[in-house]
Amino acid sequence: MIGVNDGGRERIRLKYADSDARAFALSMRELGGVDPRISSWPRASIPPASLGLGPVGRARGRGQARRQGNRNGQRIEAVIYYSGHADEQGLLLRGQRFGFREFRGKVDGVPADVRIAIVDACASGL
Repeated sequence: MIGVNDGGRERIRLKYADSDARAFALSMRELGGVDPRISSWPRASIPPASLGLGPVGRARGRGQARRQGNRNGQRIEAVIYYSGHADEQGLLLRGQRFGFREFRGKVDGVPADVRIAIVDACASGL
């Protein structure tokens, strides 16, 4: 879960992107049965470069470990949720752009049977 209120100096600071990510994570836990240990969202103290990469990268690592240890044939599902600023070229994370192609590549690289990306951002072009 990625919630970023700060889209950079050129953008108005959002009020609810971070809390939307938290609420989505809570809904996934309470209604979807997602283990709280595998859902997360970055905090303001995380460097901007990590905001788009960290959660997706951690999901990739957990998915690989689960796939290797999955002997009972359960389907592995991944949901990546982003709330924040975007423009026509990518997600805007504290003034740094995380391009849609790069984002899509990270999502496609998550070792899961089902991958869902939800992007809650203006001008996302998705």
